[in-house]
Amino acid sequence: MFPWEHLVRMRPWGLGDDDLTSGEAAEQLGYTVQHVRRLIREGKLAGVKLGRDWIISTDSVHRYQADQNNLDLPLEPWSLHAKY
Repeated sequence: MFPWEHLVRMRPWGLGDDDLTSGEAAEQLGYTVQHVRRLIREGKLAGVKLGRDWIISTDSVHRYQADQNNLDLPLEPWSLHAKY
């Protein structure tokens, strides 16, 4: 259990057992903690600051990973020869 559980009512998604700290999210994404904080500031991850740390929604991490995986898909053949 987290020491800040009494703050659950302040967060939009609540503090679930699967919410992550910024360090845990960084490890899962393969980024630094600073980069994860930047993604939160840019609105690409959903997080709430509690003291000096951030609590990040696991769902937002999964959505971000899915979005990043979609960027790796090959281009459609017709788009390689498109003339603008």
